[in-house]
Amino acid sequence: MASFDLVIFDWDAPYEHWYRDAFERELRPVPGIQETLDHLEIPTCVASSGTQEKMRRTLGMTGLWERFTGRIFSATQVRNGKPAPDLFLLAAATAGVTPSSCAVVEDSVHGVNAARAAGMHVFAYAGGVTCARHLEGDVTTVFLRTSGSCLIFLGPASALASAGRPGQSLQNGQRTPGQ
Repeated sequence: MASFDLVIFDWDAPYEHWYRDAFERELRPVPGIQETLDHLEIPTCVASSGTQEKMRRTLGMTGLWERFTGRIFSATQVRNGKPAPDLFLLAAATAGVTPSSCAVVEDSVHGVNAARAAGMHVFAYAGGVTCARHLEGDVTTVFLRTSGSCLIFLGPASALASAGRPGQSLQNGQRTPGQ
């Protein structure tokens, strides 16, 4: 019987300095996010696949770390990261709210699938690296960046969840059938 040595390689460690340099040069908050957060009257948090250290760096660079202190959740805190629902369920439980009353803003397929699996409504941002057709589905409203600003829904979580129509996208503020 053959024997194998298990070698664990931290594949991104050699590139960490490139990430750090790129973040320092180019990372900026999404235009309008500070003002939007100022007007929200519902509890908010950050639930990311990144480590606490990475979020401290990236949210700190964008001026958002202090805003979310005590409400920042990392996949390192749960057994299964996205696309499993564990991270979103932890955030909801910590906030003392039922998953069905939560709305999640996500920009990745794994994050969208995790929010769906948690029973939460998803607002899927298709203006980044993931195209709209990969984000569409049940309990999901896809939105795009329009004219330099994001289409944003404001109001209580129940209004946010009821604002979306599953399987449809929003483009320039207009509902369009999913493609």
